[in-house]
Amino acid sequence: MAVLVSSGLSAKLRTEVIRKKALETIEQSLVMDKLAMKVSFEKREGKRIQFYAYDRLAASTTALTEGVAPAEGSLTVTSLTADLAQYGAWVKISDWAEDILVSSPLEAARERLSAQAAKTIDTLIRDALDTGLPNQFANGEASLAAVGSSDVLTGKEFLKAYVTLQKNDVPFFDSMSYKAVIHPAAHGDLMNDTNLGSFNDVFKYGMSQKFEKNEIGQIYGCRIMESSIVSSTTAGTEGSATVYSMPVVGKDAVAMVALDGRNFEIAIKPPEKQLSDPLGQVGFVSWKIHGFVAKYLGAVGANPNLGVRIRAGSQY
Repeated sequence: MAVLVSSGLSAKLRTEVIRKKALETIEQSLVMDKLAMKVSFEKREGKRIQFYAYDRLAASTTALTEGVAPAEGSLTVTSLTADLAQYGAWVKISDWAEDILVSSPLEAARERLSAQAAKTIDTLIRDALDTGLPNQFANGEASLAAVGSSDVLTGKEFLKAYVTLQKNDVPFFDSMSYKAVIHPAAHGDLMNDTNLGSFNDVFKYGMSQKFEKNEIGQIYGCRIMESSIVSSTTAGTEGSATVYSMPVVGKDAVAMVALDGRNFEIAIKPPEKQLSDPLGQVGFVSWKIHGFVAKYLGAVGANPNLGVRIRAGSQY
């Protein structure tokens, strides 16, 4: 349902109200960004950002000799690079539409463009994870070609993912858990798992336990969020079934980098008279990301992957 903005507000105040609502909508719509480490890149330093991954050190089990310094050690570092890019979109608003439509086109454009901006960020993060994360095929299948509609998401898949990450010493998020994003169809399969023994939905969280936007619950050390942004494919699957790719990651598995710390800029211009538009017939609503990139940071040098992506079909 469209929300009307009172025409009694001044043009400047009305614009600020719409801009504030746009930023709130973007923040509330983002899901994949909850998996990412936020990094700010300074202006006028080029478009390429560099990450440095230091290999882990093995235990030092040789006892020291009294008064003798041990042989020096060394740190092996691997460099990862990523290039910032700009993203954005806009729509034109006419004074005629503003005058005759019952609901405000400026408000409608704000709603749609805000959702588009959030979807853009989430898609870029999702794509970075899809490219980098190793596969965990549901139901113990060996390849995507063997995954069909009966190979659905179950609690055991999260247990398997948890064990995999623990074996790799992947660090937890501050919540002392890993994080996952699943598709709504897979959520249905998970709830239909009759062997689901330790799932704890958000309604059972304690009063002091915080949860993320779109979080549905936790199981086997994994906190689960839901989003339709999760990617899927029917190509190369068993019986052309729709198979979803759902990330389960640890802390700092993926970075999202914003130029000068600015993720979004929202511009609202109602139709008004000016030299380029003497009749005041055209306005616009736009969003822009000045510079952004998402980068998976696992499997660098001798370091392990920092997550998995569960590839599962669905009965829904």
